[in-house]
Amino acid sequence: MFLDEKQLQEVENYGAVGYPPEIVARNLEVDIQLFILEFNDNTSEVYRRYHKGLQEARYTVELALLKKAQSGDHQAVKAYEKYKRDKELDDFIHFLDELD
Repeated sequence: MFLDEKQLQEVENYGAVGYPPEIVARNLEVDIQLFILEFNDNTSEVYRRYHKGLQEARYTVELALLKKAQSGDHQAVKAYEKYKRDKELDDFIHFLDELD
């Protein structure tokens, strides 16, 4: 499947907000089944760009929470701790998925 740079940037943006691949494919107006094959292939550009967007968004959120927590914001400390726990669980689930 060929996607131009504009479409790949959109894939990255959809990854940043965590849209499921079916919706991404529909919005890009590409074949859903082919897109999902690319999405699940960890060597594809679709996979790489989607996950790049996802990781960059997580980093931005995590960094903002960390800065607020370091400034003494108690709500931010709680939110940061919860975010880290959730991220660890997500990372573990992803690790298990990679074993399949």
